[in-house]
Amino acid sequence: MAFGGDYCDLSLVSQAKSLAEDFLAQEDVTGLIFAGHSLGGTAAFCLAGIFPEGVRSISLNGGAAASNPVISGPGPDRATFYHVFGDLVSTHMSPNAAKVTRIKKPDSTFSVIYPHSSKRALASDGSWKYVSATEEDEAWAKWGEVFNAITGPTIINKVLKFAAFLKGRDFPTKVPIPGSKRWGKYVKNV
Repeated sequence: MAFGGDYCDLSLVSQAKSLAEDFLAQEDVTGLIFAGHSLGGTAAFCLAGIFPEGVRSISLNGGAAASNPVISGPGPDRATFYHVFGDLVSTHMSPNAAKVTRIKKPDSTFSVIYPHSSKRALASDGSWKYVSATEEDEAWAKWGEVFNAITGPTIINKVLKFAAFLKGRDFPTKVPIPGSKRWGKYVKNV
């Protein structure tokens, strides 16, 4: 994906860009940090890439799905991307695009809803631990293999497979998480 393409074509980004330009034009302003969760985190990341200097971003579970891995961006010196293990919306952010910090709890599983919610990130229900891209990628691939093994020809399984398009398209086994050991092999073969 080329940074700045459709990924950042968001009305939130264009509106915030206009405000930021006005703010940065003031004499006493030397920098700006954009921060957000989910779509706001995506917008923050994009805004850090639009402005050449003095602008940084902090994103919590911003968009970076397996269907559109984010492989370039403002870089790890200007963008920080926090990701909760198992959040299918934000698994595929490259360490070249941002400083990626992955955290998990012992009961973490892959899903679109709970791992992505700010409620999960803010929950005080146990301690977090840091995980590597490779550790999450191994769990991601295993999760995909298990799901694909249990889906059969029944109409219910077909509907479930359609509804869970990430699972049904074999993304976990075919598209590794950027920065993982499998990612290096994947990029060489693409």
